[in-house]
Amino acid sequence: MFEILYNQTLTETITWLQEEKVEIIGELVLFPSTDYLQKSLAATPSELTITVTEYLQMFDHYELVARTIDGDYLLANEHEVVMLPHSHIKEDFLYYYDTFSSLIIKYANSKNSIETFFKK
Repeated sequence: MFEILYNQTLTETITWLQEEKVEIIGELVLFPSTDYLQKSLAATPSELTITVTEYLQMFDHYELVARTIDGDYLLANEHEVVMLPHSHIKEDFLYYYDTFSSLIIKYANSKNSIETFFKK
């Protein structure tokens, strides 16, 4: 189903998913609100966690595209996807070094957890 997204830009991928009303793919909830994430970041400040300011600066380079059922968030740009863990600990960020469309295609054709596609 998602092979149509092959070689699509992030904007094209998001537009297609929204037009097709795709809201959930496996354990991913697409296009979540940023409200809960911002409140969670503000409630868990520590030297190890990303700050609200750092999070907002990430939006200069990434777009929030999904949330996992475990509460992790996926942010994407044209070249990579970042998994921001629910712990908000910077050292626990995971990376998928390819496009969001590539991740969706691989994940949809797999039985693996979304996390298995990411690396430190």
